Amino acid sequence: RVFGGENIYTLFRAKIAEQKKLRNLTNADIAKMTGYTKSTIDAFMCGVRESEKVAKAIAKALGIELKEERAAVFHQQVFGQRLPSG
Repeated sequence: RVFGGENIYTLFRAKIAEQKKLRNLTNADIAKMTGYTKSTIDAFMCGVRESEKVAKAIAKALGIELKEERAAVFHQQVFGQRLPSG
């Protein structure tokens, strides 16, 4: 899942971190919201485990889209620049 040197999950983890800060959530909170264990969420967030199932569960729980990161990475690969955020 690497496009143009960027990993989709790297961008997605940044989006999750942003949401965690905004909502004052911990990995334990996200674990409860998704049904995964805290250790699974910890592993995903630090990049040890890259799972589309975990990513989709987190996206659903937080109401964010994984598709946006795919589009941003593709845009960077094709045009050599990131899409503006926001």
